[in-house]
Amino acid sequence: MKIYFNAFELSSCLKPFFVAHLLRKGFEKIVYLDADVLVVRNFETLFEMLDQHAFVLRPRLQPNLVQHSDVSVRQIADLGIYNGGMWGYDTRMAVWLCWSG
Repeated sequence: MKIYFNAFELSSCLKPFFVAHLLRKGFEKIVYLDADVLVVRNFETLFEMLDQHAFVLRPRLQPNLVQHSDVSVRQIADLGIYNGGMWGYDTRMAVWLCWSG
């Protein structure tokens, strides 16, 4: 795979395999953060959300920040609504990961 992908592409396509590996090893909940994510609170709410949902994905922008921002709707559309640099899985996602990988 290293021949076909640059480092960013390779790390991106290996994430589901690594998460599936951690779930097989017995981890019940997994939180992924890109290196440039700034954490300003504890993960209590995130883990509570994972009690209710198998997968949690963080919106890129908070509604209260968007109204005071110079970011246009077009820029948000180009960036995507959700931030792929922060997400959480729990064991219920193992079935999906096996199917997709």
